[in-house]
Amino acid sequence: MQVNPLTYSKGFPLYKAFAFLLIATSVIGLVLPLGSYPVNIITDEPIRALVAREMLISGDWLTPTLNGEYYFNKPPLYNWLIILSWKLFGVDSLFGFRFPMIISFYILGALVWYFTNRYTNDKRLALL
Repeated sequence: MQVNPLTYSKGFPLYKAFAFLLIATSVIGLVLPLGSYPVNIITDEPIRALVAREMLISGDWLTPTLNGEYYFNKPPLYNWLIILSWKLFGVDSLFGFRFPMIISFYILGALVWYFTNRYTNDKRLALL
């Protein structure tokens, strides 16, 4: 009987344990400190917050504005997700502001895993 080195003693695949460890550490490292860091002024983050806040205040969900002027640099879908997240976690919450990005991050990871697994038919390779 040949023993597979990538399994535990009872046949539990090692890549499942690695996947669980990877997801658990990413949740601890990404989700828990999400609301504790201030908004970075140099990046695009404050613009996203201001546009979403103006959409929420004005009630106009179709026309994004920045300081009262039209802001059509990006489509409004991400602003809608920020507003929805603010409705769930509180409007003045940095956690609520950054939550859609973390969800997008995990969805992207799941899509990469799914398509890599589908075309290579190797779950371990897809996890890597």
